[in-house]
Amino acid sequence: MVRERVAKLCFLLALFLMPFARTVKLVDDPSISWIDPTLMLSVAAFFLVSWKIKVRPGIGLIALASVSAFLGVLLHRVDPSRPHAAWYIILRDPLALVTSLVWFWVCIRYFARLGALAARWLAASVITEMAISVYMYGAAFRLLPAPEGVQGYLRDYVARQVVIGTGALGVIPRMGGTYEEAPMFGLFMLSSLVVLVLALRQQSLHGRRDSLLVIGAIVAAVGTFASLSGQAALGAVVFLAAMSSTKLLRSKVLRRVAALASLVLVGFGIQQLYARMKYEQADSSGTVVGRTFVEREFHAEYAMKILGDEPMALFMGIGPGRYGDYAAETHLFPSSVVPGVIPVEWLVGYGVIGLIVICFWLRKIAQRAWQSFGRAGLAAFTALLLVIMFQNSWFWAPWFMALGFLYAARLSPHSTQSANARMALANNGVGEC
Repeated sequence: MVRERVAKLCFLLALFLMPFARTVKLVDDPSISWIDPTLMLSVAAFFLVSWKIKVRPGIGLIALASVSAFLGVLLHRVDPSRPHAAWYIILRDPLALVTSLVWFWVCIRYFARLGALAARWLAASVITEMAISVYMYGAAFRLLPAPEGVQGYLRDYVARQVVIGTGALGVIPRMGGTYEEAPMFGLFMLSSLVVLVLALRQQSLHGRRDSLLVIGAIVAAVGTFASLSGQAALGAVVFLAAMSSTKLLRSKVLRRVAALASLVLVGFGIQQLYARMKYEQADSSGTVVGRTFVEREFHAEYAMKILGDEPMALFMGIGPGRYGDYAAETHLFPSSVVPGVIPVEWLVGYGVIGLIVICFWLRKIAQRAWQSFGRAGLAAFTALLLVIMFQNSWFWAPWFMALGFLYAARLSPHSTQSANARMALANNGVGEC
């Protein structure tokens, strides 16, 4: 009983600390190893009740990553310019995969068991993160007081959180909160938005709605938009468009607001894409580095070249996190560079077999989302895929948390009641979303 209570507390704390996990370390020093407290708390929760966590989807990925990492050692040495020891570089991504999957499994267990309580802790985390974000912007523009030593950090922070506008828009600051980059803030907010809105949908089937979850969902939606992240915006468009057509938003006004927000996000995404393309076309330097589309295209082509030159790697990859050791040989990029396209990272790191296994794992989650939430669940899953596709890493705790929620909904002890409620609503003409 005590172990169960401690594990539950570890999970709830891990849930609340997600936005602070990667950014408590403000020192930008690549030689410092950083351990994510959310993942460490989830590992603690897992070992406290590991014999009770029998649902472990994706466990085969761990064996696959181990084999790929071993093969990577045989194929290529770790670049000596790496800031860490060779063993650290070899094991870093496989261990990140293990801890992320453990977090995924813990989320499945406790979202299924705790339901609304877990969603309330997540809502509190979202609201706290937004409050910190608003304060940081206010302090950065000297509208709110802040210690003098913090002002330098805030100036650099605002300089990082900008997007390029067109015409009178100029340079637009965007919201990043406690994250070093605004897209990560957008990923956290969108992942939280998916969970909170679908949790509200579950509650509405039983005739109740938690006000804290409503506030958290609204704040998460605002945060997703305020991040001005194209990936988060695209994911939000897909999700909000699906939700605006469901009976969760019973008010016509709310459905129209959701539809309008979707159109605004689509317009912003098109504007950002156009501005970025014009900016890169205006760059006549001919360099690849720093040009978003050109650089990602280069990495995709170079990854295919690596697999072509290393036939053994075609099936099992060059090892998770080892792409930079090959890319450094071009003398264009440092050894720490990543492809920036997650499917390419899966293919080059884990090989064709690994890519297939990952796709089957994701397919199982999508199937659970469809069974539990219908079109809304499928839209949520699609939104999560869109927001992760062009990140520098896929080991983000909010993303695995949201996937865990989608998988857990079918395992909830109230799932049968929810199914009956959906049928009753359908019989009453409300329809299923």
